[in-house]
Amino acid sequence: MKKRHLLAPGPTPVFPDALLAMARPILYHRGPEYEVLLGRVREGLRYLFQTKNEVLLFTSSGTGGMEGAVINTLSPGDRALVIRSGKFGERWGRSARPTACSRSISMWSGGGRSSPTR
Repeated sequence: MKKRHLLAPGPTPVFPDALLAMARPILYHRGPEYEVLLGRVREGLRYLFQTKNEVLLFTSSGTGGMEGAVINTLSPGDRALVIRSGKFGERWGRSARPTACSRSISMWSGGGRSSPTR
């Protein structure tokens, strides 16, 4: 069998069982079968993270999770300090923009750690 690789980020080998699972029919996300599957996944995540609390699932990219965190913790007029030392910091700065909060952006060239006095 030809080896398949997932190329984001990668290359990452894909197990044959995973390839076969992707060939199965897709469950309708509002159907009863999906509701049962999602319940099992949520219960499994609670076990994985060793918590009795609900594990929050985002049906988005990591950036969507970041934006959700910012928008649900900052209000218009709040102040946010964004330390930009690369792409990850740039994303935090862009995530704070839609809240219309006051952003103080500190540029950091890297090579060490930032400090509150910079």
